[in-house]
Amino acid sequence: MLTAGIEPGCLNCVYARDNYKNLSAEELIEINSNRTEIVFKKGELICKQGSYVSGIVFVKSGLVKVFVEHGNDSTFLLFKVTGTYLGLSSLFNDSVHHYSAEALSQTEVCLINFDAFGSVVKNNNKFAVDIIKLLNQEKSNSYRRLMSLAHKQLHGRIAELILYLSDEVYKSNPFLITISKTELANLVASSKESVSRVFAEFKRSGLLTEDNHLLHIKDAERMRRISEMG
Repeated sequence: MLTAGIEPGCLNCVYARDNYKNLSAEELIEINSNRTEIVFKKGELICKQGSYVSGIVFVKSGLVKVFVEHGNDSTFLLFKVTGTYLGLSSLFNDSVHHYSAEALSQTEVCLINFDAFGSVVKNNNKFAVDIIKLLNQEKSNSYRRLMSLAHKQLHGRIAELILYLSDEVYKSNPFLITISKTELANLVASSKESVSRVFAEFKRSGLLTEDNHLLHIKDAERMRRISEMG
């Protein structure tokens, strides 16, 4: 885990532009002066469930898996990608992480001082609304994910995951998947062998192709029907 400098800063950050559109120059300077940049290697924990929230995490690049731990098991909730936050729910709740987050690739983040970020939220109504919208979207995605695990068969769960990766994570079709079959199996609460079998069925039926980890959804409409039907 390496700490870098803070240049070029929030004022010129292309990753934060959409998130900070309702902040004044003075508020951006305040955020910028209360942050540090950290690089996490693949497999490192960015935050641990139950630990104290020392800062709001803004993902500048990389891919992060968010999950809830229960005993020796865990349940995948969602991914965090470039331009998203970790720890926002603690602004309006107790100051602990309610989930764990692991870097699935080399991931660069900004760790923003919790009190400084919270002060800007409290004093800027438009920015506060932006944060509430992000929290609602995150909660909705988590609920949808848990409903999928509870009610969908494996084919539906895998179809949903493939569409989620294409639409929300990689935002491309085709896309180069950077997650192993073992990790995919963990995300859909199944075995690597079962996931490989469903992938093979999808390829035989013309739903998708896979070449050196490049996935191409050939029939997105049918894939969505499988996802919806479960």
